[in-house]
Amino acid sequence: MDNNFDSVRQLLDELAIAQKETDLVVRRTQKQLGELGNKLGSFAEGLAYPTVERIMLEEFHMDTVGPVRSRKGSETLEIDAFGYANGSINTVIVGEIKSHFREHHVEQIEQACQRLFNFLPEHRGKKVYGMVIFVKGDQNAIQLAAMHGIYTVEANDENFKLRNGKGFVPRDFGLGLGQVA
Repeated sequence: MDNNFDSVRQLLDELAIAQKETDLVVRRTQKQLGELGNKLGSFAEGLAYPTVERIMLEEFHMDTVGPVRSRKGSETLEIDAFGYANGSINTVIVGEIKSHFREHHVEQIEQACQRLFNFLPEHRGKKVYGMVIFVKGDQNAIQLAAMHGIYTVEANDENFKLRNGKGFVPRDFGLGLGQVA
């Protein structure tokens, strides 16, 4: 009887050790996947940025283009591609670069547009447009972005291309946030 009890106890000890080793492998794998996802996002940003800069400068006539990182207290606002123009254009473009554009990113872009004046009040009174730049996009996300008036820029064989067609009406996120119609 004691021999069976000892065998069961030894087996349970071995299972506990194996479980700890498995947990360690799972944590390492999750960390590596997270790092890979970050690298893919950085790769997409690096790949897309030169074309996005060209689109903002040439097609939207922005004077200044660049990434933005702004902090107010413990809150931050990060914008992958931020363009603005003063004078007669008086417009801001808030661009987010995604390796894989999904529906929930539409809300993320809207929130960045809506939070803009809290972090960069010097742009209050300008029109504010949202833009998503992506390598691959879910069709539902692309349609949702269009319905919400967010510009979409998609990668094709050569480079990135603005894909909004005739009838697209961009949403001015600045209205109601310090913008006068």
